[in-house]
Amino acid sequence: MLGYVFVIPRLTMKQRLLTVLGIGLPAAAVAAVQLVPTAELASLSDRIGQSWDYATFGSFNPVWFAKLWLPALVGDPRTGTAWIQLGSVYGYVGGLTAVLALVGWPSDRTGKFLASAALISAVLAMGKFTPVFAAVYFAFPGMSFFRVPSHFLLITGFSLSLLAGRTLELRSIRLRALPVVIILTLTAAGAVLFIWPSQAESLIRTAARMLGERGAAKLEFLGRSGIRSVLTDVSANALASSAIIVLAILFIKRLDRRIAVTAVSLLLFAELYVYAGRSLISAPATRVTGIRGSSEGTSAAGLPDSENKGRLFVDPRVFPNPAAGVFGIPDALAEFAWQTEIMRPNTSVLNGYHTVGGYAALPLSSYSAFLRNSGLDGGTKPIRSSALTLAGVSRAIVPAGTEIEGFTAVKTTGSYRVLVSRNPSGRFWLFRSGEIGSAGITGILTGSGFAAATVSTGSAALLVYTDTYAPGWRVKVDGHDQPVLRFGPFKAVSVAGGSHTVRFTYDPISFRAGLIITGAGIAFTAGILIRPLLSFLSRGKRIRRKPDKVIRDRRR
Repeated sequence: MLGYVFVIPRLTMKQRLLTVLGIGLPAAAVAAVQLVPTAELASLSDRIGQSWDYATFGSFNPVWFAKLWLPALVGDPRTGTAWIQLGSVYGYVGGLTAVLALVGWPSDRTGKFLASAALISAVLAMGKFTPVFAAVYFAFPGMSFFRVPSHFLLITGFSLSLLAGRTLELRSIRLRALPVVIILTLTAAGAVLFIWPSQAESLIRTAARMLGERGAAKLEFLGRSGIRSVLTDVSANALASSAIIVLAILFIKRLDRRIAVTAVSLLLFAELYVYAGRSLISAPATRVTGIRGSSEGTSAAGLPDSENKGRLFVDPRVFPNPAAGVFGIPDALAEFAWQTEIMRPNTSVLNGYHTVGGYAALPLSSYSAFLRNSGLDGGTKPIRSSALTLAGVSRAIVPAGTEIEGFTAVKTTGSYRVLVSRNPSGRFWLFRSGEIGSAGITGILTGSGFAAATVSTGSAALLVYTDTYAPGWRVKVDGHDQPVLRFGPFKAVSVAGGSHTVRFTYDPISFRAGLIITGAGIAFTAGILIRPLLSFLSRGKRIRRKPDKVIRDRRR
């Protein structure tokens, strides 16, 4: 919202730039403790600076805008009647918010800025569906660091909500023609669909045929019951939205201003509560519990506690990705079940397992390459047993019939089998004379940002910690700093013969640098805020002293 500075009247360009810098730089400084380490890791990730297709993943199809105001129009993903791809952002604006924004359509600079922000962000959210995003993408190289353009809708919704709020602050609200047209259209549409559903269904079928094979396929997907269900929902949605809008206008016109604002705010939340839920992809709690229990049974089946060390590997081919359903519409429950069954790192927290997988917010390029080259990414390459040993895998869930050297099957079902390593390496293992082993490693402790172990070895060796090598890690052997070495994609340290205590700690310079910058930013911001406060308090003291002086003068 720093762009608002450029529409403030009576400011020179120099003053505008200084104001932006004066606000933006302290804000960036306060956030530096997070921004600096994130920038460091992002530069090493394989999800940064990729192709145009990657950057435009999750572009907001213009057809999807209907669901922001009349969500029933595109079906309900919870009942399986959704007939468009929903995308990665499941937002909701609502009819009342839109009408309030239009009623108070801006004539001042602030309102025009908010309206411009809403329109520009909505256009950018369309991503690959508009040439505007392409122009921005190629003009600003940093755009390739991000994906899912539909996230720009956050600015759209925020700007529209501010415009709606400004309308409620107006002393007199003049009803414009466009909101009246919207109300009448919604009411008429709802009434027609409610009274003549068969005629509405006939119109839909005629329109779908005009779209060719795709339209016919969608009709077949929904079926007659699905079409009737959508029509019923649209009718209820249209009538309810128009009724809410009419009530809001009556409140504004008839009630005291403060009471009206409160009543309209309650209507906004009521509309949000009723209809925002259908814009979400959600799973019933009972289904989530069932999937979790099934996942626990799958991963722990046939695994004695004594072998419950090291990490778990789940071959992606055991549970194929359900991907998108019909017309790109995701099957929310199938996707959730797959995420859980595959034991991806972001869902393994459900069961507390340490897993081998390549999916994360910022997977490092070196680790992703290791997974691909070792056949651990579910691709066409065969699984390398040596890679499982390097990764510290002690148990694996693989497709039925799969054999892995060094692993023994402990359970077999129709679709998968559970394998246990005959010589598990664990999270820590020793490399010496070309051989790998975990004998002599005890007292293993792992946590957020640290890992420790006690090592006993008869000769010099490399102690490998199966965690991705990344900048910022330090290691101490018997309390003395040692260089962190790189062993494939993992971290390692050289240890001499004997017994040693080894501790890896994540202590990046980028974090400390960010912390210093954040401290300076907080101090600077506090100084800016405290100065007017001290001035106000000082002025208050002078005002209190003045009457005493007047009284003394009168006594003289």
